[in-house]
Amino acid sequence: MKIATGGQTGSVRRQDVDAELDRIIRELEGPPSLIVAFHGATVETDLVDALSQAIDPSLTIGTTSCLGSMTEVDTFGNGEDSFTLWAVRDPDGAYGTALGEIGNSPAQAARQTLHAALEAAGRPGEQPDMIWMHASPGCEEAVLQEINALTGGSVPITGGSAADDDISGNWTCFAGGKASSQAVALAVMFPSTKLTWSFQSGYEPTSFRGIVTAADERTIMEIDDRPAALVYDEWTGGLIGDVLEGQDQNVLGLSTMSPLGREVGTIGPAGLQIPYYALLHPESVGDDLSLALFADVTEGETVHLMSGSMERLIDRGGRVAADAVRDIGAEPAVAGGLVIYCAGCMLAVGDRIDDVRLKINTGFGGAPWAGAFTFGEQGRMLGGENLHGNLMIAALAFGQTK
Repeated sequence: MKIATGGQTGSVRRQDVDAELDRIIRELEGPPSLIVAFHGATVETDLVDALSQAIDPSLTIGTTSCLGSMTEVDTFGNGEDSFTLWAVRDPDGAYGTALGEIGNSPAQAARQTLHAALEAAGRPGEQPDMIWMHASPGCEEAVLQEINALTGGSVPITGGSAADDDISGNWTCFAGGKASSQAVALAVMFPSTKLTWSFQSGYEPTSFRGIVTAADERTIMEIDDRPAALVYDEWTGGLIGDVLEGQDQNVLGLSTMSPLGREVGTIGPAGLQIPYYALLHPESVGDDLSLALFADVTEGETVHLMSGSMERLIDRGGRVAADAVRDIGAEPAVAGGLVIYCAGCMLAVGDRIDDVRLKINTGFGGAPWAGAFTFGEQGRMLGGENLHGNLMIAALAFGQTK
């Protein structure tokens, strides 16, 4: 197995993509078995066309990424047009991709897309080692639920939701030579080498928690029978006070270091169990003092106020990569990796995003990797649950051998 990456900031023309592809193919010493691409919200047509002309479209998948993307070499974009490419050559493995329009049924789209991706890989009816996922924001839980039902929850799922630069909906997913703003894109992976993963956040629970007493999908109306935004403001010491006074409804930036979390499970022996959490990022305050989120929440769940810091967000990317690599074991060298890093975390660290990249380089031991900044993250939790969360980091590590 060989992995290679490339990328560019600036005007993204067909010839620019072709040039990077040619260089990657020379580095791989042959045609790619799969290409994962991340790109700015204005460049997908040239990128998708170029990739589809270069290799079988059923071996390409990607999504828009907030304000850029990154590889082991550089961080690309910073608001300009940009793209990154991640390619693997694995002649003894099998890979396939497909795109499905969401329409009125995310579950049906997920089912049809998974079957199509398995057909493209030449492995219909089989269980892949990994499903890589990109989806338009809003449908992720339904997609995961359907895939879990089809696979019995036995297949790990990793990925990131499509993103743009300003939450205006100018995002797309693509696979199989097609792109759409309301879709799910899946890649099934049957690598010939060992594949490991990690999915974590850089946040810790505080002492504040409450029961969701009224909710509707991605909106919490009440916590402990009180308006959710008021409770959140009290928990955070007046963090969104100006918003409650009507100056602005958006709290995305304010809430990045103080998201909510729902306990998913515990690890450790009896009596020493430690809980782990999926995060919920508050996005805006409604006129009824509700809190809109980037992930679903259910009435009756307990939500905890979580706490993060700049240093933890910077360090966590490298720790997640290292955690995935650790499971490779001592013998198989790491061929490379893929990373999903929450766009909210990226915006919070700001100019220090290159510090994040360098930490991830260390985690992967210098092996090639590429990463996107997404509006939601999917991964397999410590207890084996495939979940969608916010402000999370996911990593895959590919070994050189089994």
